[in-house]
Amino acid sequence: MQIEEDAVDGELQLESAADVALYGRVWDALNEAAAYRQHAHRLIARARTQVQPA
Repeated sequence: MQIEEDAVDGELQLESAADVALYGRVWDALNEAAAYRQHAHRLIARARTQVQPA
């Protein structure tokens, strides 16, 4: 089995069920760590104030 997936920085080739399972676990972990909606907006606004000159 070989699955090709386009990624942000290239192409992934998942060649086994274990590869697919690992990719799924990593994706789930990233999804849980991500910020969405208002929380994401607040984080971005806070970061912008820290990097923009006064």
